[in-house]
Amino acid sequence: MTSTSKKMAAVVLAVTVAMSLSACSNMSKRDRNT
Repeated sequence: MTSTSKKMAAVVLAVTVAMSLSACSNMSKRDRNT
């Protein structure tokens, strides 16, 4: 693997993790409100 592909994979992973974390936090907040 080249350094560029590694960077791309790292960025994709970081974005996926960030989106999943934000989604989980939003769901927990909604559940707590209800």
